[in-house]
Amino acid sequence: MDDNRISIAQAIHDQKEIYTADKIGIVCPVFGHEMPELVKEFLRVSRFETDYFYILLTYGNRHGGAAELAKEYVESLGIHPAYINVILMVDNFLPGFDMEGQKSVWNSEGCISCMACIHSCPMMAIRLKMPEKNPHARYRNENISLCEIVEANNQWGNERLE
Repeated sequence: MDDNRISIAQAIHDQKEIYTADKIGIVCPVFGHEMPELVKEFLRVSRFETDYFYILLTYGNRHGGAAELAKEYVESLGIHPAYINVILMVDNFLPGFDMEGQKSVWNSEGCISCMACIHSCPMMAIRLKMPEKNPHARYRNENISLCEIVEANNQWGNERLE
């Protein structure tokens, strides 16, 4: 298996806009019945040279026709996917994370509401402002390390970390 996975959060800042492979797939969560805006932006600025382009959308409770909306969106960009589907996953939706008043800690303009910070915080110090149904429930894919999450979301490169 060819393991050339890339993080869209990282790749959106690359100069490379053309991706070539036998098969290219986008795997992302459903946000509000659609692909996240970051994924849409990546699709808008990228070109895919492949014989087989696919999209897998993960959802936890309702997908709301996300596959149909994704197909309509990518076809409007001239991308014709061979396969699009939704996959039921653990529901990790935490509604209503309020970034207002958090600007000293968070750059709310860069937040894409992926909830990785909430789910990954070992001290559960990052919380929602609204009551949560189960405040102790957190989920992180066991196959992805915390270091990989941090690296994928390092939008400024290593020079900012020094």
